[in-house]
This record gives sequence, structure tokens and C-alpha cells, in this order.
Amino acid sequence: MGQRSSLRLIQRSLTWMIPLLITTGLVAGLFALPYILGESSGATSTSAGGGSLASKLPEVSFFLPFPEYDVIREVPLRPSTYEENVLSSLNRTIMSSWSVDYLYNPGHPRALSLAVLLLGVLPALGPTGRRSPVSRFWLLVFAVFFLGTLGPFLKLGAKADSSEVLLLGGEWVLRMPYTVMFQWVPGMARMFGPYRMGAMVVVASVALVALGLARAPGPVGAAGALGPRDPGHGLADPLPLGDRAHR
Repeated sequence: MGQRSSLRLIQRSLTWMIPLLITTGLVAGLFALPYILGESSGATSTSAGGGSLASKLPEVSFFLPFPEYDVIREVPLRPSTYEENVLSSLNRTIMSSWSVDYLYNPGHPRALSLAVLLLGVLPALGPTGRRSPVSRFWLLVFAVFFLGTLGPFLKLGAKADSSEVLLLGGEWVLRMPYTVMFQWVPGMARMFGPYRMGAMVVVASVALVALGLARAPGPVGAAGALGPRDPGHGLADPLPLGDRAHR
């Protein structure tokens, strides 16, 4: 009987696993097809002056690393070639990214509420939060998109819409996970606004704060947030006292 049950379980798993794998492969193939075709064709572009421009820029090729900070910083404000225009767009990527202190600095122009850190992120990192699959999921979502908003290079205490990054020793920059997303995630090389990922940071923040409040003891927790409970109905009876006598 035990072997039959195991075989039935395997058969049931295969009935939905095989279509799932096929569908996943097709969708992933559609995303990867432009990248594969772009690399195999070795596409080139022509600059404004009529010369041939090698496809070494993210706009005309694929799976290329994010350029070095010094290369982008030296781009003129008024680009005159196609190459300079693309690099200028990448410079906007740095300008539109947020500095890391927006998570905890109330004076940051894009600051999150401290409640997100105190009531959402920190409780999710605690022992109770780590045991909850839901908390782990939303914490992962928060971490991925939070790191994405930081852009290609670490910024600390920077002003809004500024290309200033943190320089270690006056010359070294810290490359952020956004550069990995830029190179390997389809579509990221065409998105010059890391701040757009802040929308999912807000969504994950709301979920984490709600989960943190639900686990809080006393009147702050789920019982206090939902109101007093009625043993017969689970939640407080919404009917006025005068109507209860006629039920």
C-alpha cells in the first residue's frame, strides 16, 4: 500500500509539474530570445557622424556590465554622439537612484516612515518572523526591491536627483546589486530609473508592518487591531446593543 501511495503521489505531481515546466520554459525563452538574437547577430549602430559604432553599449547589445563610474561621470552634459547619449542616459540612472539612508533617515527627501523599519523589517528579522514563511517572503521582496532602488553605486546622504556617490578613499565606489540586475535581468538595461522599484518597496513595507502588528502583544496586536472578540462569532458583533435583543 505504501508503494502504491508513493506512485500515485508521483503521478499526481507529474501531471501538473510537466505542464508547469513547459510553460516556464516557453515564457523564459520569449524573454531570452531578443538577447540571444542580439548577441548572435553582433548588431552595430551608426553614429551621427556616419561612422560605425561597435555594439559595446547596453542600448545596442545585451548582457553587458554596467559601465564604470568614471566613464559615466566624464560624459558631457550635452552629448554630441550616440555613445555619449547612451552614457548620459546611464548617468540618469545614478541620479534617479536613492541613497541607502532613506530607510532610516527622516530627513531624507525620499524617506520611508520609521514605522517600516521598527514595526516591519526588524520584527521580520527576529526569531518569530524568521519562522513565518509569509514574513520571509515579504522580507525577501522588500530586500530585492530596496537594493534595486539604491542604483548601480552606493549613495549615502546624497541629495535628491544627485549623481554624487560614496567614494572610499576619494576614488573607490561600491557597485550595488542593481548592476547584476542590469546585466542579467531582461529589460533592466532599458530602465534608467531605479526609483521605479520603490513602488514594490512600499507594497512590501505595508505587508511587513501589518505582519509585525499582528504579532505584537497586547492591544497593539491582532486582537487589539480588530477590536474585542466575541466567543460565538470570532470578531466583535457589529450590531448595536438595541438590535441584539431582537435577534
